[in-house]
Amino acid sequence: LGCVGYADTTVQVRNISPVDAELTGNLSTDVVVTGVPVTIPPGETRTVSVRVTPPAGPAAFTIFDTLTTAPCDDLTLPVTFRGRFFSPSFVAEPDALTLSPVSLCDADPTSTASYTIRAFGTNGLRLPISAVEVDPPFAVDLRAGTTLIDSATVEVTFTPSQAGTYTDTVIVVFGPCDDTVRCVVTGDALSTGRATTIDDTDFGI
Repeated sequence: LGCVGYADTTVQVRNISPVDAELTGNLSTDVVVTGVPVTIPPGETRTVSVRVTPPAGPAAFTIFDTLTTAPCDDLTLPVTFRGRFFSPSFVAEPDALTLSPVSLCDADPTSTASYTIRAFGTNGLRLPISAVEVDPPFAVDLRAGTTLIDSATVEVTFTPSQAGTYTDTVIVVFGPCDDTVRCVVTGDALSTGRATTIDDTDFGI
């Protein structure tokens, strides 16, 4: 991802020689091998962690590297890292939503409406939702911990308890880059109470 700038992965190295081999490092400046030096006994395999820093810009990349060993300096292990560096973006459609007015005298004073969050440039990656924020009397059915690839429909529920006009912003944050999508929501709560006026106090008495 563009905001991170690197990718962590692992490489498995197997020693097919009859003597101990020591993995000492690598040659490429775009790759960092951690946990070295590490000794690999004959016939055994070790997994080492690798951090790859690709060139900047949303594009596919290929990095050729060489792992180095000891005590035989001429024994090198070529390895190739391929991937794609990209920067996704997100929009809310629409970015402002007005819900139908609610009468507090109704048996269920609730109004609902929905909007769509669209993702662009994800390259098929399923991105996690790290936070969802909105205050009562609004609520949404989207939860932190869920994921999105291309789009998601967000249902907004408006359940007021007092008359008035309410406005809030639904904030959805996508990890790990903290990309934030906002949608302004507005709803009216109406109080339709009745009043009785008596004009004549003569009840025939």
